[in-house]
Amino acid sequence: MIRVFIFIIPTYSLTDNFTGGTVKTSKGFLGERSDFTPTGGTFEFYGPDDFLITQSNGCTLFNVYINKSGGKGSSIFPTIPVIDERSKNVLSDGGKSNISVLGSNVVITNDLTIRYGELKLDGNELTVYGDCNVWGTLTMDNSADVLTAGQDYSNSITFINGSTANLLSGIINIYGWVHPGYGCSFNASTNSTIVCKGGTEEACPIMNRRQLMVMW
Repeated sequence: MIRVFIFIIPTYSLTDNFTGGTVKTSKGFLGERSDFTPTGGTFEFYGPDDFLITQSNGCTLFNVYINKSGGKGSSIFPTIPVIDERSKNVLSDGGKSNISVLGSNVVITNDLTIRYGELKLDGNELTVYGDCNVWGTLTMDNSADVLTAGQDYSNSITFINGSTANLLSGIINIYGWVHPGYGCSFNASTNSTIVCKGGTEEACPIMNRRQLMVMW
């Protein structure tokens, strides 16, 4: 298996035609080109290692699929190895975090799916034009975290049975539904704010209300 970190930088000329299919990487993504704005297809981030998703200069992605399952060491956060005291052999690298972390503000022009593992905003802004569907974990624990989802009332942020919402700080701007499904762990502190942005009466019905602060 060859594990590739995807670099899209402005040094050289680039011709791309992403209108469908899936690009899969067990590493991360760095996009620095203003002309890399796929109109289709999916970027899938899989595997147990932790890596950054970073954009700049107007680069965007269409669909993003987080599939961080497994249990190897973190490539971002330091871990403490477990060492056998008698043999001095390293028994474990000590990390099983399975996290994708935003390394900058990120724009997704269609849908975000967190199927396995965790997505952490880490003090950045995440803009998703379509729907956010969470089976794994979404973490917002920095006051600078901002998630803006949808463009009208038909869009939603949905936490599926078994998922986790760690909404400890930051702001969610939503134009459609917030749906904490039955069986999810929906942890929203008083430092977390949901702002309903829609311009119609249908905007932002919050189903199965839990501990939420809603600012109209």
